[in-house]
Amino acid sequence: MININILLDIGICLSLAFVASVRFNRRRTEDSTHPTWSLIMVHLCGTQLGRLQPIPQYRLYYAEADLLNFDQDPDKTLPGCDVEVIPDYCILLHRAVFMPDVHLGAGRTLQNLLNSVGPLNLPYHSIRISTSFIPVLVELKRPVSRNCVDIQQFMSELVVFVVNAQEQVERQASCLFSMPNFYRQSYVVAIAAVGEWWCLRVFWRSDFDHVFNAGDYLDNIGLGEQREAGIDGDRMTDLEDLNLVQPDQIDEMRRILVPLEESSQERQERQKRERKARWQKRQESKDARIQGYQDWRAFVDKTQSVMTGYSEQDMNQYLRLFSIWDHTGWANRWATQDFVESGDPKGYQDLRQLKGWSKVMRLGSQASSYWLDQVQEDLSGWVHRNDIEDDQ
Repeated sequence: MININILLDIGICLSLAFVASVRFNRRRTEDSTHPTWSLIMVHLCGTQLGRLQPIPQYRLYYAEADLLNFDQDPDKTLPGCDVEVIPDYCILLHRAVFMPDVHLGAGRTLQNLLNSVGPLNLPYHSIRISTSFIPVLVELKRPVSRNCVDIQQFMSELVVFVVNAQEQVERQASCLFSMPNFYRQSYVVAIAAVGEWWCLRVFWRSDFDHVFNAGDYLDNIGLGEQREAGIDGDRMTDLEDLNLVQPDQIDEMRRILVPLEESSQERQERQKRERKARWQKRQESKDARIQGYQDWRAFVDKTQSVMTGYSEQDMNQYLRLFSIWDHTGWANRWATQDFVESGDPKGYQDLRQLKGWSKVMRLGSQASSYWLDQVQEDLSGWVHRNDIEDDQ
């Protein structure tokens, strides 16, 4: 029998190839990474899939005065509501009680229920959800552009998207701990992801000393959109949309697709033109010719010939050099520590002892595999602890 983990790994690999595809993923929007993270959510649930349920686009909270008050009807939507908190993914864990038939007794009712469950018979009316938990929250942002002209643009986009995802999922955790429905839950694992790059953090109920504020949540989303709008103004587009073609004109479709893939020579020529244009522009910035700036620019030029992406070491070195002369920008946050995890995961701390956000990791790296295993183990602990409580 084929190992299910191998099939999941193959599926994740294929889904990432789809994200990178120029032909079939025209726009690198957030939704293109949903297949990848859907498979990862299934992987995290492991053998507890079913008891643990990965849910996309779960509406955690809606209506400014709704669900945060026991006096409100949780099934009633207030008119004019414009506040919704919808994580891109979460994992649910339910605790349920069954309602015994008074004529059969609890034991016989449970036995009949277990015997009757099957693909064509789902007696959910005999079960009532008594408690729900959300052990994992995930916020996704769109992948970095395929057409970044250098490491400067690549890192600018990646950092902004990561910070936006971190801030948004933190407020989602605040909302979770402000809701009476989840008063039994003491912590949640938060994941912020940008394409194949991701990081995680454990938020505890004690981390939040104020009730969730819907207005602040909307303001934060607006601030994130402003950051991303600043990027969009400088970035190269990921090619124009395809023209639609008569369904039977197969040859015409092939002709349109051919020039979408740059040859190696064409890519090198384009890179040369872009390097020359950037060099000319840099000469106009005489006031920025300090040693730190020169070292940073030299590093950007040195990495310009890389065609298959940038290494974790290059990304960390870029931020260190950038922070030398830019003391007010986002790079200063990582002036004294690495942004990307590039080391051996051995000796890392346990998940629930993690303080603050982890370093950013690439899916498939040792660090990524280590922390995904830690999350999977923690989820198994959730199930085990709830099974014990169910038996008491």
